[in-house]
Amino acid sequence: AGRDDRFLEYLERTAPVLNGFDLPISRAQMGEMFACFLETQGDPRSAEKMFRLAIPLAKGTGNLDFTQHLYAQLFWLYLGQGNADQAKVALDAMETTGSKIAEEDFYEGHYQLEKLRGDREHAFHYLEKAYQALGKQYAKRSDEQFASWETRLRTREKEMELEEQKRQQWVYFAVMVLLATLFS
Repeated sequence: AGRDDRFLEYLERTAPVLNGFDLPISRAQMGEMFACFLETQGDPRSAEKMFRLAIPLAKGTGNLDFTQHLYAQLFWLYLGQGNADQAKVALDAMETTGSKIAEEDFYEGHYQLEKLRGDREHAFHYLEKAYQALGKQYAKRSDEQFASWETRLRTREKEMELEEQKRQQWVYFAVMVLLATLFS
């Protein structure tokens, strides 16, 4: 909410509590939050240090997705600083964490890196690949959503058929009772 003073206050309160427990993933997450805060405050060097402290903690827990996320944060930090060499190192580390990286994120990262390096040909190549991957992702999401809607529609149709059958059974029952009453 833009309340930096409150953020720091809560962070200062939480840090000693976390240090009293063996919770490396929570400490890594706190390091990431503080690093992001430092980055937004215009202190990229301190942010880098915090990311670098959080990465081994995340690795130690075996949380590959979070480790990859931290490398991605570091990549974007270096990219924002215009440091292509360090960004490349972070990107390579991100890709080798053992966690599956989304295809569009892979190509987007390489596109941004090549754009920073000034290699327009490679940047365009990666931009095309990112666009294609994004198109595939949207098509897959649309297919999944369509399948979900179709399933709901078929379920609703079945429910309506069952309701109609129940109504018909009640009508038959009422007619039978009426006939039985008339005959008796």
